[in-house]
Amino acid sequence: VHMRHALCLRLNAFKQIRQTCSCSADLNNASHFFSCPNLMPTAATHRHNEIARCLAIHAERFHAEVKWTPRTSADDRKTLKPDLHIHLNRKPVFADVSVIHTTANTYVNNPAKHVRDREKQKTDKYKDLAKRDGADFIPFVLETFGAFGPKANDLINAVSAQQQYLGYTPAFFEDLSPSAHARRAVAFALQRGNSGMITAGLAKSGLSDP
Repeated sequence: VHMRHALCLRLNAFKQIRQTCSCSADLNNASHFFSCPNLMPTAATHRHNEIARCLAIHAERFHAEVKWTPRTSADDRKTLKPDLHIHLNRKPVFADVSVIHTTANTYVNNPAKHVRDREKQKTDKYKDLAKRDGADFIPFVLETFGAFGPKANDLINAVSAQQQYLGYTPAFFEDLSPSAHARRAVAFALQRGNSGMITAGLAKSGLSDP
């Protein structure tokens, strides 16, 4: 079902939906679910946490010290609490995950600009906290369809570079380079999360999977 939803989303194949969402918005396409306010505290939070968990696992495989703080639906968004604290080569790094839906009306004209804007928003939000703790801050921003923001690639490359300090590449990564493996794992987590949001949105609206 995850693969089917990913393909349908990419091909815009949910056009047969002609209903009203549980949030009362017109529901002409399943992509609405990625900006539906009724799904933000639940399915979107689950997707967010799965992506952060992938990053934490990747760092731990290089024996980095990682503190992962899963987000809850009750979290106050004004609280300064980055998703990940990662110690790389004795240098702490804070990271925070965000996914933007680039076909939303506010993003569709220039999605790349909005990725950079979100990266800047995250950096401005956490820069004082990072400076206080002597850490670097790296925003991890993805697009719904799978594109990685520039800083997201920087974080994966920084974690994967740990192999230079270990003196070897952990056996787990022998089939792919560490950075390629991390990107693939995050991509799968994103698409599973997207599928979960579509499934939850259909269920809340009393609709079956078209």
